[in-house]
Amino acid sequence: MRFELDLQHEEEDAYLTRKLRHQATRLRVPVPLFHIDDGVISDHWYQGRQTGGWYLTLSGIRALREEIRHELKARHEHRVQIVVWLSAITGIIGAITGLVAVVQKHG
Repeated sequence: MRFELDLQHEEEDAYLTRKLRHQATRLRVPVPLFHIDDGVISDHWYQGRQTGGWYLTLSGIRALREEIRHELKARHEHRVQIVVWLSAITGIIGAITGLVAVVQKHG
């Protein structure tokens, strides 16, 4: 029973790791490294006993999610800034159009 529970846990970790790595790759966010200096394994990864695959630990998941959130927030802020500029430009064009219409009507 313990083997099956461990296997299920590793399969869930594999799914979550795959999903987060895919999202990080799509957003071009750095994924935590497997090894730190001198070949020591990072605390962001662990090797599964049942499958032998490498999966993110809770601290690795937390770190990667934070990086993804940071990137998504930066992209959102950039889009908001573009919308503000487009709104301002649209307002200026509308004001100029209205002014031209009034000048042509009275001229």
